[in-house]
Amino acid sequence: FRDRPGNFGVLDLNDVAVRLFSALSAPGAPVALVVLTELADSLGHPDPAVVTKGGLQLLERWQARDVILGFAPDG
Repeated sequence: FRDRPGNFGVLDLNDVAVRLFSALSAPGAPVALVVLTELADSLGHPDPAVVTKGGLQLLERWQARDVILGFAPDG
């Protein structure tokens, strides 16, 4: 990716991060909390709050690095 000043950056993405990015970038995508809850359910994670918290932290890091402009956590 390239940030606003034009510097190059590299992201290591695992399958879950790719699924999160794809779901949120789809037209008409729901807010991040809904996507993360659905993602936790599809993973069968024993503690969905861990997926939600980690996903929100990842989105904050992406925003800080100019990978994404922003996101709506819960509407």
